[in-house]
Amino acid sequence: MTYSNDTALVIDTNLTHVLVEEYALPKWITYILIGLHLVIVGISLIGNGIILIYFLLVKRGKTNANYYLVALAMSDLLLVIWCEPFTVFNNLINYHWLFGKFMCYSVSFMQTASVIQRSCTLVASSVDRYIAIRWPLRKQASLLVVIAIITAIWFFSLILSVPVAIFTDIKLYNELDNSSGICIEDWPQNGLRQAYSSSLFIVTYCIPLLVLIITYGHIVLILDVKPPGEEYGNLMRRRRIVKRKTIKVFLLAFFAYALCWLPIHTITIVGDINPLIYDSKLVHVVWLFAQCLAVSTSAINPMIVLGSERMARTVGRRTSSERRSGNPFRKGSFNLLKSRMNKRRSTQETWQ
Repeated sequence: MTYSNDTALVIDTNLTHVLVEEYALPKWITYILIGLHLVIVGISLIGNGIILIYFLLVKRGKTNANYYLVALAMSDLLLVIWCEPFTVFNNLINYHWLFGKFMCYSVSFMQTASVIQRSCTLVASSVDRYIAIRWPLRKQASLLVVIAIITAIWFFSLILSVPVAIFTDIKLYNELDNSSGICIEDWPQNGLRQAYSSSLFIVTYCIPLLVLIITYGHIVLILDVKPPGEEYGNLMRRRRIVKRKTIKVFLLAFFAYALCWLPIHTITIVGDINPLIYDSKLVHVVWLFAQCLAVSTSAINPMIVLGSERMARTVGRRTSSERRSGNPFRKGSFNLLKSRMNKRRSTQETWQ
């Protein structure tokens, strides 16, 4: 899986640069796409930078959920810093790969690894939230365990991306001209390419979608259960609000990932089955916009996280004001115990 323009797969290496110009976009479309990419990169750099500073240096409580959010932010920054500039320049400005073989291998490799890492991190965070809410009295995983899980996810992502690095190469437009070519995946057999793309689609899209539907669906049912007692119920209601804020962040992040990556997954799978679709200029334009939509998750995620943190601070201020008038937990427990004693006393008086 790579963002490099796969229209080159159907280009014979003996053709000249003239054929490449057939895929040049109208200027207004090029300007729109470049503008969208610039906005995405800017929002991603600022938003994810704020997330890293906020969670690592400012916020006191370093919870498991926060570490997963940091892992997602680091993946987004890696994508927009290491991969996005080269991809945009190659696909929208120059149409030739000018950055050498090492960057060709590494950009395609890191693009694939970041996509795998994102989907696996979303799954791990959903399982972590499910265990914490399903069994609240069970001891939660320590931060060292969470860091080990995040490290294992990165290792798994890098290993699964190795075939992309192996089969990525620079294809020359003209064998006599070694300065002009494009960075693409050049698999020895199209069947291998189809099998790998289908496997990535299952691992990074289908399985995470199924896991998150099951876990978060059950979590919603659990949080809707109302505990008995008025004061105790108010306390648990505030706790459920805080938990829902965290769950909402990961749910929105996953839905953004699922919706934004579906078009490019679809085009890639169909193109692996029938590479001739890339001969169409319309498919070429749709593919470029689908690529832009996929990268936009790097900007959407920090907006979701920061927006939810703003709402969480509002809830925190309300809770703090209540605590200043008395500890809500102790007050709720005392009132609950008092009401039970009054009921027991009234029952005894009735029998007497």
